Amino acid sequence: MCESESHPCDGEDKRKECDFCKYSSSITQSRWFDAFNMLTVVLDSIFIVHVIDPSQTNFPVFFYIADGFFLSVYLLECVLKVCADPRGYWRSASNVLSAVIVLVSWICWFVNVLSQAVSPKTVIVLRVLLIIRLLKMLPDTYTRAYQAFIAAFLRAMKTAVFLIGLMFVVMMIYAVAGYLFFGDPDTGDPDNWGDIGSALFTLFRLATLDDWTDVQQRLDDLSMEFSCIFTITFILICSFGFLNMIIGVVVTEMANAAEQIQKDIQCERKESVDKKKEIIVQQQKKKIERLLQRQTDDDRRLYFIKEYLHKVEEQDNTTKECLQLFTDMMQILKEELEDRQTDQTQKENSLQN
Repeated sequence: MCESESHPCDGEDKRKECDFCKYSSSITQSRWFDAFNMLTVVLDSIFIVHVIDPSQTNFPVFFYIADGFFLSVYLLECVLKVCADPRGYWRSASNVLSAVIVLVSWICWFVNVLSQAVSPKTVIVLRVLLIIRLLKMLPDTYTRAYQAFIAAFLRAMKTAVFLIGLMFVVMMIYAVAGYLFFGDPDTGDPDNWGDIGSALFTLFRLATLDDWTDVQQRLDDLSMEFSCIFTITFILICSFGFLNMIIGVVVTEMANAAEQIQKDIQCERKESVDKKKEIIVQQQKKKIERLLQRQTDDDRRLYFIKEYLHKVEEQDNTTKECLQLFTDMMQILKEELEDRQTDQTQKENSLQN
């Protein structure tokens, strides 16, 4: 009896839990929920930037009340999303990051309210990371675009590892040479070339062309021989050579990513059109099948309808083949016209020469 009585309770509990999950999902998937969360993030950002004074050591009570309000909204958002999709929520890296930041922020908030052992600035630094969620306000196309660009940048960095390593080797050679030639504390420039670390930092400035004339001017003032040759050759090799090659690799990957995004968008549009077309065709077929089922008393009419549909399908295939043939012919004519135009241009150039 106990077992039989426990089953209805379990089923009722599961049904209530399922209803609560559906209710939570309907809330989290609504537009006003996302809008309210984004508005909270924006107000929190404005609060952090314009209200908080970094020079303060003791914050007023208003700060803790407003901070607790924003943290409550973030916590409510996490709870509703977890209730809506308990497993899927933790599969997203952004959701995990938000949950960890909110949890740590709440712990710091309680500790600070009770004993003020944690500086509110620590909580502020953590909360600034939540502003990243403003990227969710972008449309899906832009979201996919920056994800593709980040992936392209990472691929470019993998390709450019060899160039970066080779550039570092060249910088080490020039750093040792600069330290030996210009690093003397009495007759040289110890501020820029006094040790290997300073020399590497100075060479990084030269590679990025950041006030490189000031570095060279100090060497010229000290009458360092061949210093201009040292500086010019390094800039030509690292700045105009390696850095431009690295930038070229990154730009190439970005261009390929942009082209791939356009192709994906076109494929998705084509698939959407094909699906709609398939749905329309299936609906027409169902209607025709219903008509055929109603005409069971007249075999000749059935035969005529079947033959007619078969001929219509053949006609559609023929039309498609004709369109494809016409496209191929136009492509061939285009290539012939381009060849003739190229030949004519070459003849005119030869006559002018």
